[in-house]
Amino acid sequence: MNIKQTILDWKLNDRPVLIHTLIGILAGFFLLHPITMVIYGFEISHAPVTLRSIIDASMERFIHAFYLHMMPMSLVFIIIGGVFGLSSGLYFRKIRKQDQKLKIQHNQLTESVRSIIKNGENENVEFKRSFRYDYRIGHPEKSMEVLLMHSVAGFMNSKGGILIIGVEKDGHIKGLADDYFSLGRKTREGFEKRFSEAIASKLGSDICSLVHLAFHEIGDMEICSVYIEKAHRPVYIREGENTVFFLRTGNVHQPLNTQETVEYLKTNHRFK
Repeated sequence: MNIKQTILDWKLNDRPVLIHTLIGILAGFFLLHPITMVIYGFEISHAPVTLRSIIDASMERFIHAFYLHMMPMSLVFIIIGGVFGLSSGLYFRKIRKQDQKLKIQHNQLTESVRSIIKNGENENVEFKRSFRYDYRIGHPEKSMEVLLMHSVAGFMNSKGGILIIGVEKDGHIKGLADDYFSLGRKTREGFEKRFSEAIASKLGSDICSLVHLAFHEIGDMEICSVYIEKAHRPVYIREGENTVFFLRTGNVHQPLNTQETVEYLKTNHRFK
């Protein structure tokens, strides 16, 4: 098993380095050296410049690069090509390893999200059927985005938490297809952009860095998990000319009146 794993690791990681290095060596010998010889030939040639003279000189100098007495120069270009090829291979291997690591982390996160959905909502977890699509009336509504921002603000003002979009309260997977369809850019990127705009508009641009989105495919459905950090300042929802303070308590978020907000901020030391 260990031998098989070692061979597999070599095929996945070391073979590309060898291939890139070999390509670099071949390019140095068959391309860089002959082309350099052709350029050098033009520089030392005093013959009239015509199409025929250019072709003849190019062929002569190109072939001359492979003569036996040119091998020391060929070795120099082989080394140069090999170094570039090796560097390219090592960089490619690094990128591939990072990509593999990200895929593993993403798969682990998806499995974690499955487990979270199975366990249901609690003080740190809330499910949302959609971001902006209102299933009661069959089209997107601005008010849906505002309601979701209430949840984001509630988590930020308490201990932080996870918001999972595309999931019913009972854990049934609804997906993001209708949310995507309601956007100008009907993609994950469009969803993220609209989500960030809603946060900046309702909560403040400085808060955007505390919200982290990840997308997961469960069956043929796609959902979004939103990891929300606790805020370093009180977070208020902008509603017209007024601002409202929301707090996550238990498995619900609720608005506090002015007196309740003042008392909460007095007792919460991180806002001081």
